[in-house]
Amino acid sequence: MHQTFYIDIDEEITSIIERLKKSKTREIVIVVPKRALLIQSIINLKLLKKESDKLKKEIIIVTQDKLGKLLVEKTGIIVEQKIEEINGSEVAPTGERLGADFSGEYAKEKNINVEKSGIEDLGSNEYFNSLPKKNKRPNLIKKKEEEGDEKILNKELVTAFDVGISNKFFSKKTAQSLDMVRNVDFRQNSQKQDEGVVLPEKKTKNQEIFRKNELKEEDRAEENDFFNQKADEFFSKNERLKRKEDDDYQNVSVGGKAWKIFFWFCAVVILAGGLTGGYLYLPKISITISPKSEMKSVEMELKGSTDLTDPDIANLLIPVKIVDMESDLTQTFDTTGVKSDSNKKARGTITIYNEFSASAQPLVATTRFLSENGKIFRLEKSIIVPGTTQVGSEIKPGAIEAEVLADEAGESFNIEAIKFSIPGFKGSGNDKYNKIYAKSSKVMTGGGSAGENVKSISASDISNAKVKISNELMDGLKQKIKKDYGDDYIFLDEAINFGEIVYSQSVPEGTSANNFNLTAKGKASVLIFKKSHLENLAKNKIISSTGVKATQFSKDAFVFEFGKADVDFTKGTILIRVNVKAKILPDFNIEVIKKDILGKTEDELKAYMSRNKGINNIYLNYWPSFLTGKIPQYESRVEIILDNN
Repeated sequence: MHQTFYIDIDEEITSIIERLKKSKTREIVIVVPKRALLIQSIINLKLLKKESDKLKKEIIIVTQDKLGKLLVEKTGIIVEQKIEEINGSEVAPTGERLGADFSGEYAKEKNINVEKSGIEDLGSNEYFNSLPKKNKRPNLIKKKEEEGDEKILNKELVTAFDVGISNKFFSKKTAQSLDMVRNVDFRQNSQKQDEGVVLPEKKTKNQEIFRKNELKEEDRAEENDFFNQKADEFFSKNERLKRKEDDDYQNVSVGGKAWKIFFWFCAVVILAGGLTGGYLYLPKISITISPKSEMKSVEMELKGSTDLTDPDIANLLIPVKIVDMESDLTQTFDTTGVKSDSNKKARGTITIYNEFSASAQPLVATTRFLSENGKIFRLEKSIIVPGTTQVGSEIKPGAIEAEVLADEAGESFNIEAIKFSIPGFKGSGNDKYNKIYAKSSKVMTGGGSAGENVKSISASDISNAKVKISNELMDGLKQKIKKDYGDDYIFLDEAINFGEIVYSQSVPEGTSANNFNLTAKGKASVLIFKKSHLENLAKNKIISSTGVKATQFSKDAFVFEFGKADVDFTKGTILIRVNVKAKILPDFNIEVIKKDILGKTEDELKAYMSRNKGINNIYLNYWPSFLTGKIPQYESRVEIILDNN
């Protein structure tokens, strides 16, 4: 059993699909006129094919359009040229259109009285033969007399009949109802040329059947009255049949209780599906494997040269470079020397002023300063007195503080705050002598009587200070190299060439003082080489001597113990002696392990891992944490981390 659809030449794909959805049979025959929109677009045909597959319906397209047939065949839809080639009986459609044949099984099934329905008249020879005739009425369609009864195979004309009548002869309501008769087959008696009507080919967009421009005005009016009368009779008799058939396809109303059961059933299904999907796709696990490892060691003797740019693995040669560094360091040291001083000298601080010139005035150590009460003190170290400065209209003298020591011992030099002059400027003129002077703000102290012991800077204090500060200066240079070049480079103690260190102290040896300052300035040349170059040479040596694979070396696997190195800074070469120890891991294939453990329980996983002698421990980390006990089925949800530390 199949159902036949006749479509308009300009009918949209959406309308066709809607009719397909409303059909009540599994097999559908679609009759398509030439140049119809449906078969002009491969996209329309694919949409029709997709929707029919979705609805599980089998469709056959009947068309005489050659180009359209090629497109239809491309989409995989069965295509025929004539509707007579379709086997099987036809079921009359319901809804928007009625079928043509009501005399067969369909009429029996629906208990339709064909004789009383008025349907038998529509499309019959008598229907058209009963048209009112006039002598002047023209033949609308030319027809050969030798042709017998002819069935109109071109369904474009059938479609045009529907549109023409509904638009020209009936009201809107009648036109909508008449749309149901599109599928009726019309036959006519070929012997009655003047009385029979053969529908012409389509001449307008609306596919009108009759060429009204060829009829006279009076013929059209009479024909209109006739068709209106026939249509009214047909639809009045068929109204109950239409309502009955429509009622057969009404949706069954579902009660409130049934809706609640349906709702809860769907909710349970969705929840179960969500839980199942979450169990299958949500869990994720991170497995950390702690492998067993062993140490491999080799002795190596490498040669480095500044002439190389790349390492030579075969000949154990690596490139090196020389860098120059310099630094200075000042430290304060306590004095340990003691001496008996019967003429203990006083000391203190003075402020020296320069009102003489804008130029700075240098003063050397031991420069004399004469107090107003006749006591002479000397500078302990050289200084430079700043010149005058002008602030607005005022000229301010330059000033600087300095330490002075009494020229002689004795308590009499423990003088109060007082003004000093510089005897050395007396021969330079009174102006300079008077305008470069000094003042003390505190009492001079330290002058003592005979028999007292005082601390003094000894030669041993200075020697010990130089040793200590030079070591710290060298350590400072090493730290500076590490800071500048990072951990990527290695340098050995023998590969540092320190230049001569220059020392300077705040007070000379033998001076009475509790402490003194010592400054050291030094330079160093350092020969360095890359750590990665050494590791590559060591890895190649271990692989060639032990047969391990490159993938078995753990991260930070190497430990180097250096022996004495021979360095020639002039030639820029170094001979490196080193013992290399490397941490070697078992030969694991992480991807194989991952595939083997998918879907296993924890007990199965432990049993699998226990068979691998290279594994020390395993640690499982589930996400979410409550989904435990089984490894996920999918590789993307499993991560394996090799703890090679």
